[in-house]
Amino acid sequence: SPLDRRDRHGPGPLRGRMSGAEVGSPPRVDIQVLRAVAVAGVVVNHLFGSRLVGGFLGVDVFFVISGFLITTHLASTVPRDGLRALGPFWLRRARRLLPAALTVAAVTLVGIVLWMPQVLWPDSVSQVIASALYVQNWALTASATDYFASQSAATPMTHYWSLSVEEQFYLLWPFVLLLAVFLGRRSGRARATTVLIGSILGASLAYSAWFTAVSPEAAYFSTFTRAWEFAAGGLLAVTITAMPRMPDWLRDTIGWLGLGAVIGSFLLITEGAGIPGVIALVPVLGTMAVIAAGETGSRWSLSRVVGNRLTVWVGDVSYSLYLWHWPLIVLWPFVVGSELGTVPRLVVLALSLALAALTKQFVEDPARRSAYLVRGPARRHLWIAGATALVVALSGAALIDVTRATQSAANGVATAQGDACFAAAAGAAGADCPGSHTLTTSNAALQASEDLAMAVTRGTICVQDRDVPDVQRCEFGAPAESATLTVALIGDSHAAHWINALNVVAEEESWRVVEFLKSSCLGLTDPTVVPNWYSGGVSSCQKWSADVSTTLINDSDIDVIIVSGIAREYLEVSGAAGGPVRPETALATWQPWLDAGKNVVVIADTPRWAIGDVPTCVAAASAIDPCSVPASARDGDPYSLAVRQAADSRLQLIDLNDHFCDETLCHVVVGGVLAIGDGNHLTGTFSRSLGPYLRDAFAALPLSISARAEP
Repeated sequence: SPLDRRDRHGPGPLRGRMSGAEVGSPPRVDIQVLRAVAVAGVVVNHLFGSRLVGGFLGVDVFFVISGFLITTHLASTVPRDGLRALGPFWLRRARRLLPAALTVAAVTLVGIVLWMPQVLWPDSVSQVIASALYVQNWALTASATDYFASQSAATPMTHYWSLSVEEQFYLLWPFVLLLAVFLGRRSGRARATTVLIGSILGASLAYSAWFTAVSPEAAYFSTFTRAWEFAAGGLLAVTITAMPRMPDWLRDTIGWLGLGAVIGSFLLITEGAGIPGVIALVPVLGTMAVIAAGETGSRWSLSRVVGNRLTVWVGDVSYSLYLWHWPLIVLWPFVVGSELGTVPRLVVLALSLALAALTKQFVEDPARRSAYLVRGPARRHLWIAGATALVVALSGAALIDVTRATQSAANGVATAQGDACFAAAAGAAGADCPGSHTLTTSNAALQASEDLAMAVTRGTICVQDRDVPDVQRCEFGAPAESATLTVALIGDSHAAHWINALNVVAEEESWRVVEFLKSSCLGLTDPTVVPNWYSGGVSSCQKWSADVSTTLINDSDIDVIIVSGIAREYLEVSGAAGGPVRPETALATWQPWLDAGKNVVVIADTPRWAIGDVPTCVAAASAIDPCSVPASARDGDPYSLAVRQAADSRLQLIDLNDHFCDETLCHVVVGGVLAIGDGNHLTGTFSRSLGPYLRDAFAALPLSISARAEP
């Protein structure tokens, strides 16, 4: 039994042959324990997040293990075989990882097509392709900087980001070892390898700490911010034989302390702690300690105490368990028609374990041990490339089908635009539009989900990234020399989704519109105001807001400042306490603009829908008036309250929520189309349909503006 084996490190602790790193050698029990703990942390975190808030750090543990084992293997083959070692290494990695990953991806693709609404196919199927090609982490890094994409529902393939990072590591790391061999011709191979890996570790950790503070969502998925975790395992692999001998009791103590650090990080470190920054050193160093301590013959050895058959088995199936659990979690509600309760979560856990065991026995092991592949020429592995191409091709076919359906829906919406009860017109005062809350176009949810693009300025959407403090200024409408009015639009993405409506006004009235927009940033100069969904860009928002305020005050061409935002979802935070944004806080930012002679117009925020992704809700609903919410959803906008309590005629409010809401309900389907394209942003179509009503509302305001020459 593996549990009865004596110290596999040889006669000296922390020294000797590192079993488990070589192909064909039995896995080390301590490493299997780490794998079991890591995958358990991830799965429990995903199923019962509140019970293990930091379980997602299991991927960090896996990265260190991979760095250690792969470096141990390459350090013995690359110096001997040079470039010839790379081909066999990559083929072994392909046999080990790709068959199971492609199997789960293919089954998940079938599940997406069978059970998920088509409105979710574009993101979900695109991520199948990204996962099959092992660039999923970069796809998520790109979408993390896109506010609208970051609001999208989770896809069944999100978890493949870590596999993508690992595959990229396997692709590039052999060249690091080759470079170390080259550099070591003069300084000694061991020293060159240690210095090179240590330099990569230090540079990546420093970059990770910086980038995590600047853009935590993008940093989380980046290969460059994760490289130091692999390098930490690699550094341990090349230095472990040089460590001093230690008595068994001390090694056991180090191993237990390391495991305690890993489990403690799972219990205490939260998502907002700055991962993968410096705080990730806790699970990383803990993992290194367990590996460095190794297995001893002591009765108190970690491997003997917790390395039982069940733990070792979970470690054996950890890869397949990781692959299966997340697609089951995401697909379950679509299959059974209800959210995951406690019992369904336990069922998902059982299914994940069962599928992991089957995949290990019938996919992983046969592919890894196949004599046909192991002893045959490299071209026999082309079936893996063929399987990858098949998954990508089938995914592409699904995307083509969605594209056709979306275009058909867009054509239907375009045809309906001439109807007297189309979109916002159905909610106008005195409108007689029975059935306006029923979709009149097939696949309207698909059209809405693809209709979030805002009006553009010379082809560029002008909304500054939430982590970038620089002021980005764009314009649309009439040229400065011929404009009858210059208007500035300031706020977050809930100001930006009025651009289409404002563009209608600008074209009809010859207005010049200057945009100052920033994701997740209201533009209030009070430094205590933060969005309740994201605190990483607070300092960026503060600088941006101050700079924009100064620009508005000093720009004599700007006549009117239009303000809007999802202010009800921001907090004023003082110390550990936080509360809703007060009207007085908004007025404090606007008063200097009023003092500078500007007119300030607030557009009331749209209702608080709080129903998740609206197109998904509508696509899954069978009701005539799907996904509507109580009329009280329009209340509580701090900006509207601020205007109502102010006594300055230059500060005015425009509230267009009557187009969504009646006395009892606020509707997401108005005039036969969806008003909302994700969880809370107006579709471009509905925003444009509000243009005439926004124009009329402006015309009714008692604003005092100096006359300008007609163009």
